[in-house]
Amino acid sequence: MSVTAVAAWLWLVVSIWNTPPGTLGEVAMREAMRRERLPPSSRVINNETLGPVAPAPPVAPAPPLPPVPPLPASTDPAAVPRVAGDASEVRDQVWWKNRMTQAREALERNRLLVAALQSRVAALDSDIAGRDDPAQRAQLMADRQRAFDELHRMQKQVIADARAIVDIEDEARKAGVPPGWIR
Repeated sequence: MSVTAVAAWLWLVVSIWNTPPGTLGEVAMREAMRRERLPPSSRVINNETLGPVAPAPPVAPAPPLPPVPPLPASTDPAAVPRVAGDASEVRDQVWWKNRMTQAREALERNRLLVAALQSRVAALDSDIAGRDDPAQRAQLMADRQRAFDELHRMQKQVIADARAIVDIEDEARKAGVPPGWIR
């Protein structure tokens, strides 16, 4: 064999090996060939070779929970938690349920708006890519920037809405409201 033939054969093998595999079967074949060329493993790792394991440190017992205040036996206004500063507003089950429902509806509405704005920004991106006229592109880019700014504002609002729900739950817990009232 001549030197050029060997070089051509070597180039062919290297070029075929360096091209990305086209199918999963090719990937499997290349991996099998790679593993055949590797030397056998010289070390086996198992429980015997690892040695003794240090015992886990003891876990401290959890502190006792504070006593739970008794639930009101009836829903008369005297037994229902009231607002600290406003004696005329009664925080009963309906009030807590409405407050939580409004917060959850606001969160869901704002999540829907975020999804719509994301779709709008993506549509404007594809419109910008498809325009050749600089004036039309500039107008679409301005529209995209306004939609993008509104998207960021709504994402911050979604975070604020989620925090508001957590705050309502925390406030209800501190006020001794039964969990069923805010579900």
